[in-house]
Amino acid sequence: MKHLLRTFYDDRMSCPSGGYSPSGEKPTSVYEDWVQHRLVKRVVFDPISIEELQMVHDPQYVLDVFSGEVSNGHGNTDAAVAESTRWTVGSMVAAAEDALESGMACSPSSGFHHAGFASNHGFCTFNGLMVAANRLLQRVEINNIGILDCDWHAGDGTDDIIREMGLQDSILHFSSGAQRLANSRRYFVWLDDVIKVMREARVDIVLYQAGADAHRDDPLGGVLDDAELSERDRVVFDQFLTQRVPIVWNLAGGYQRDAEGSISPVLDIHRTTALHALAVLQEQQAIRRASPQSFFQDDDSTHPLEQVNLKSIQKGKDFFKSRKLSLSRFGLEKTYDHHLEGSPESISHCIMVDFERRKKQSACKGTGFTFIRPGVFPLPRYCFKATLESPYPTSSGAPDDFSRLQICWFGDVLGQSIDEMVFLALGKVDWNATATNYDRYYV
Repeated sequence: MKHLLRTFYDDRMSCPSGGYSPSGEKPTSVYEDWVQHRLVKRVVFDPISIEELQMVHDPQYVLDVFSGEVSNGHGNTDAAVAESTRWTVGSMVAAAEDALESGMACSPSSGFHHAGFASNHGFCTFNGLMVAANRLLQRVEINNIGILDCDWHAGDGTDDIIREMGLQDSILHFSSGAQRLANSRRYFVWLDDVIKVMREARVDIVLYQAGADAHRDDPLGGVLDDAELSERDRVVFDQFLTQRVPIVWNLAGGYQRDAEGSISPVLDIHRTTALHALAVLQEQQAIRRASPQSFFQDDDSTHPLEQVNLKSIQKGKDFFKSRKLSLSRFGLEKTYDHHLEGSPESISHCIMVDFERRKKQSACKGTGFTFIRPGVFPLPRYCFKATLESPYPTSSGAPDDFSRLQICWFGDVLGQSIDEMVFLALGKVDWNATATNYDRYYV
């Protein structure tokens, strides 16, 4: 793969801790698994200094951990365990700074969010999330930081440090473990709400803890199955990267073991997260290379197009402005990538049948889906998808609702700007007939 995940890993991040949690040894296990599957590009970094740890933790607490006067987050006073935290925290800090330039970076680290200002609460030694956030806030271009903690347990230590340092106005911290999320539906409603708040607040970067312990088979929690956990990660990466919000992510919790006692179920979950991160990253890089213009800026420049397309683009642009639409998601995929057998004609037929089925289901369930039939057959090379939202309901809806619609269309050209592609699609859509009013969009 041309583009790999920029992963800040060092062997010194891992250290056998002797505790229940596998997080002490997990960085090496995860990294080796990712290398085996050709997912990562290793980036070297420096360990964090004791002085920088003291910027977000009680200085004496930091010294006591390294001197062995108090137990670390694994319940022992092993000097090697304490030293490994300089590398795990350093990984998170370096990855966060890199993400500002690269768009996405990964730290294969765990064991942060229970560490408070002067206590590890028996689980985490130092809070790498807050050390990274504090480093980022020293930069003049950073005003707001989002911390999206999807570990199954509450990020109580993160809250403690935010209060102690008075950073409530600079850091938006959301922890799924602090909620009573009894089922997957509530989980995704919460996740959608949180992402919306962060995007409306225009956070400059997101620190994402992709906890594997949200799985329902995890012995310490969880309500999500494999598919739902996978969808969680895809949604997070997609929603922020499509809006050009940098994201840095780490592993957080995960306690499943197989019959032989290995953490292979946890490695499977973390690998899926990495696969989604890489897929969304590559997709956005392809889009930006093809469409350098930013989202929905006023730009009168146009590519050479047929007159009918120019009229549709203008119609869609006017409609976009009149309904105050916002683009909440944009993506593309190769039309034939996921179909291994059959001719282009037979595959195109199956795709169109499936889209017709989805359109009928949408009409019955109110899920707001439509597609634009291409004028050629077999289908063009690329399938584009956009999700748009309006603060105004459809003509048949309640006045307090908003409307949303997912549109799919096909094309052979990537060079057209995202703005023009979406406006062109909008010009061919009857919004009131296809969009729906509701609180959450389901595909």
